[in-house]
Amino acid sequence: EEIFQINKEHASGKTPDQIFEKNFSDKILLYFHECISDKGIYEYEDVFQSSGKLTFLRTKLVPVFNENGTPEKIIGSSSDITSQKATELTFLETNAHLQNEIKEKEAKNNAYLDSKILFQSIFNNAGIGIAIVDEKGCIINTNEEYCKIIGYDFRELNGKEYSFLIFEEEMELSKERFKMLTQAPPEGYHVERRMVHKTGKIIDVLATAGMFLN
Repeated sequence: EEIFQINKEHASGKTPDQIFEKNFSDKILLYFHECISDKGIYEYEDVFQSSGKLTFLRTKLVPVFNENGTPEKIIGSSSDITSQKATELTFLETNAHLQNEIKEKEAKNNAYLDSKILFQSIFNNAGIGIAIVDEKGCIINTNEEYCKIIGYDFRELNGKEYSFLIFEEEMELSKERFKMLTQAPPEGYHVERRMVHKTGKIIDVLATAGMFLN
């Protein structure tokens, strides 16, 4: 009575189409027929609308047959599962949102991995010398071509300030440019520079510097 907002006296002896709107009563009659056809407990979920309010229902129907196997009546009970459905909907929406976030992160991670692999390939196979230094100017990676140019292997360079490779007269200017690059990164710069080979020989190079951001 509370769910459907009708009293027992009003519903007694009446068919569903005499109590409910046509769309809802037609569905009830369909459920009744299916219940009788199944000859067993029949459960379903549906939505009942009254005065603009939607109520989610879970209904159980039990057919009763006489000794000849003819259906005499159907006993039914309905429970309000609106709160449960709201919780399920919230869970599904939250789960969908999380799944979308996961997919976006996976796509970004895949793009990052692809770019990292591409960079490593270029870094290793470039025909020019490349060195990577940290924000303090310490060497953290070089390619093979760079080592050939200055005569050191990476183990000798790793963790050392790059400035020890710069010709003494150009060292201060090089440090000043590096400071400017890290404090307010421009687009980078190109400069002719003299460097000191491991043998002590002065070599002329064309250097390009730029920031490498994560």
